[in-house]
Amino acid sequence: MSSDLDDVDRGILFLLQDDARNTTAIEMAERLDVSPSTVRNRIERLEETGVLTGYWPQVDYTRLDIPLLTTFVVTAAPTRRHEAVESLLEVEGVLEVQELLGGRENIHIKVLARDTCHLSEITQAIHELDVEIERTEITKRRMRSPSIFETALESARREGDS
Repeated sequence: MSSDLDDVDRGILFLLQDDARNTTAIEMAERLDVSPSTVRNRIERLEETGVLTGYWPQVDYTRLDIPLLTTFVVTAAPTRRHEAVESLLEVEGVLEVQELLGGRENIHIKVLARDTCHLSEITQAIHELDVEIERTEITKRRMRSPSIFETALESARREGDS
């Protein structure tokens, strides 16, 4: 499907990533110089083909008094990696687990902790799952990069102007 994406599709994806909740098909159509029905049809196709899989909120965890967003980089034996990932998802505070291919440092775990005591409890729970913690990285600040689709949005606008 990725080779089938044109600049309008990429522009829609960028706009949805930027603010899916507050962006209407009419607003997207105006920015992309296409009709609102084209935008709705394209979104439907992107959903049906699995390119667009959902719409999630951006959460500022510090406002929820959960200030410690931490990434654990761990190593699990290749034969136990899948099992380790499933077990890690059960640990309280785990937000996301990424299973990587090959070698050491083959699992990245994002966790949310209320304080350092809570982070220590999470660390202990991870240790108990027979994985080796290679490093722990506490996030100081989280920022979002402009999407790769922003270029497509600009390109779609230029095509509409010509």
